Formats: sequence, C-alpha cells, structure tokens
Amino acid sequence: MHQTSSTDKHDKPMNIMIVEDSRINQMVLKGVLSNLNLHADIANNGQEALDILKNGVEGDQYHLIIMDCQMPILDGYQTTQAIRRGEAGKNNENIIIIAMTASDLASDREKCLSVGMNDYATKPIDADLLHMKLCYWLGITRQDNHVSEQSLTSASQRVEINQDESIENDIWDKAQFYRRIKHNEKLAKRLQLFFLEEAPLLLQEINKAVQENDMASVKVNIHKLKGMSVNLSANKLGKVAGQIETAVINKVSYNQMVILIQVLDNVCQDLYNKVKNS
Repeated sequence: MHQTSSTDKHDKPMNIMIVEDSRINQMVLKGVLSNLNLHADIANNGQEALDILKNGVEGDQYHLIIMDCQMPILDGYQTTQAIRRGEAGKNNENIIIIAMTASDLASDREKCLSVGMNDYATKPIDADLLHMKLCYWLGITRQDNHVSEQSLTSASQRVEINQDESIENDIWDKAQFYRRIKHNEKLAKRLQLFFLEEAPLLLQEINKAVQENDMASVKVNIHKLKGMSVNLSANKLGKVAGQIETAVINKVSYNQMVILIQVLDNVCQDLYNKVKNS
C-alpha cells in the first residue's frame, strides 16, 4: 500500500483533535504531532469535542481524534459512543479515534475497542509509539522508523546523565525524559518551564486542601502533579503522588496524610532544583 506524507493530497496539514483535560499532556501531544506536520486543536473534555465536531465546516473535517479516557463532564468512552451514534454529525461517525489510557490492562484495551475506538496508547505518552500509530492510521511515511543504539547513546551523552546514578535518576531520569519526547529540545524546555511554574501552585493547593480536610481537592491536584511527574520521568515524585492518591481513597488519618504531604514537599523540592539547574 502506498503511504503518503501528511501534506500529500492536502493543501494544508491534516487536522487532528486532541481531547484531553491535562495541560501537560496537551503540550506533549502537540509536540509529537508537530514532528509529523500535523495541525492539532484542543478540546478539554468530551462535550467540547462533540460541540466542535458538530459545528465544523463541511469539507474541513478532522482526520483523527486522540481521546483521553478519563475526563470531567463527558469521558472518552461516552464521547466515542456518542460520535459513533452520529451525535457529532454523520460525517464524523467513522472518524479514527486513538484512546489514551492510564494502564495497559487487557480489560482497559477491550473496553476501548468495545465502545468503538480504533486503537489505544498508554500514559505516560511515548512519543515514538504514538508516532508509529499515527503514521499507521493516517498513512504517513515515517522518516525515522529506526533508532539506532548509537543514537540513543549519543543522546544520553548530550543530556549529560550518568546511567549508574540510580538515585539521581529516581528524582529525574533526564535521559528517559528526552527519549520519550524524541529529543525535541523545544518541547523539553516548554515542559520544564511548565513544571517550574505550575508545581509550586499545585503544592500550595494540596497543602491548603489537607489543612481544610478537603480530600476531593487533594485528589484532583495530586492527580495533576502525578501527570507532570510521569511526563518528566520524575519517578520518585510519581511514586509519592501515587501513594497519596491511594491514601485519599483509603481515607487515612489526618496525621498520616500530613506526613505524606511532607514527603511530597521534599521530593518536589529536589525535583524543582534539578529541573531549574539543568
């Protein structure tokens, strides 16, 4: 089968819709798409996506949707079912939908396919894997479908990471971070700046919520912080954030939660310093 570039037979790049409520995931996805010369619009939840699709101009449709599964207002499963029922317009009923799932469990994959999604990818976002899936579904020729061991080694040297320093990598695995985003320096800087700006604000909200015993707010904000950590390959912060998520679900005591938040503050400060000084 002949594969085309993303601009063959099109006067402008193919249109992709990203349906995702996390700003950092939106940034990563747009960075991956830009490498393929693909234009992307953002919908922050499923209802926004349906509204955009319904109000679209005929002849200027989207070619593919990247759909987060867990979102407020209308989740990815419900949104996909609505699209397949024609609620976003008959011309969008068969649009390609790639799910973004939080886990790689067989049950999650089956659920995605059962509601009408065409494919799925897991978080944290792996740029190379998503790149391959986009090329497959859009019929785009990949320009970099082979990454040599030598290129990975040189990339690790460029970011000046010693792979033997496991403790340092646990705080921030910079080599893994760069590999995940395909060594896109511009995107790397944007993600680091986003963390430096947003992480202190999230920590402030989390600490305030704990003091007010507002566990719903703790859950929302710790999930955002966890999303940042996995996209940055900040493994230790991701683990601590996951422990706090579990603690909220298990309704641990106030004193136990305070101890966990103190650990979170310390780990986040270590990561902040490493990112700021990189």
